[in-house]
Amino acid sequence: MDTHARVAVFKDYNLNRHYLTKHTEKSNNLSDQERVRELDALLAKLHNQQRRFTKLHISRDAAVKTSYVKSHKIARNSKPFSDGEFIKECLLDSAELICPEKEEAFENVPLSQCTVTRRIGDLSRNLELQLQHRAVNFDFFSLALDETCDVRDSAQLLVFVHGITTDFKITEELAAMQSMKGTTTGNDWFTEEALCKSMLKINHVGDAVTKIVNIIRARALNHWQFVALLEENEIEHRDIGYHTAVRWLSLGKMLKSVWDLREEIQDFCVKKGRIIPQLPDAD
Repeated sequence: MDTHARVAVFKDYNLNRHYLTKHTEKSNNLSDQERVRELDALLAKLHNQQRRFTKLHISRDAAVKTSYVKSHKIARNSKPFSDGEFIKECLLDSAELICPEKEEAFENVPLSQCTVTRRIGDLSRNLELQLQHRAVNFDFFSLALDETCDVRDSAQLLVFVHGITTDFKITEELAAMQSMKGTTTGNDWFTEEALCKSMLKINHVGDAVTKIVNIIRARALNHWQFVALLEENEIEHRDIGYHTAVRWLSLGKMLKSVWDLREEIQDFCVKKGRIIPQLPDAD
């Protein structure tokens, strides 16, 4: 049977004509059992072809995903984009020694400087979209400004956004970065961190949480026992940190850790004979 002939349009007439012109002579000479075997062989061949295409598709997807992962590592560690080519050389050398049969898969990972630049751009735009979607649900938010210098000693203004939703989900992310020209004094870029914090109006929450943290951290014995409790219960959090007034963004981390550990903190305070009215209140 000629299984590689193509039918322009899959209509009954076209299929019937294709069968009569291509397969009638051979199929008429086959018994029923031979036709079944021939059909099984054709189906097996078709499935093998489909598996090859599936494996190729999976391999390409894995190569692209690896490219994004490596590009993310390069960006997170502030490495030059050209390091992608060096990373690929290391991957190929490792594959040659550890799994030579997989060397071709590593060869297909795109990590050129241009590719890494595009990947990091894609990741940046994706993070920006995620932050925009989260910001829609903020009930309260504030902005914090900071200054840093790049490798060329150019001043960079960093804008951080800190938002809280009704279900107490806290988001703290870098929202933007802008190069600063000329002088960069406080009057130039209007950084008032204390003002940002006061606009949140959550002192009643911050003071209560700070009191709870002080009960645990003020005495070394209490702190050690609380850490041991977390380890015994295999809690994801391994400790609870202080809030630093100078860096007000640390307040969000402290609030989140206390919220996540509220049940463990409640049990610990009860054992210590300390009653915290705010802990049993889920609201």
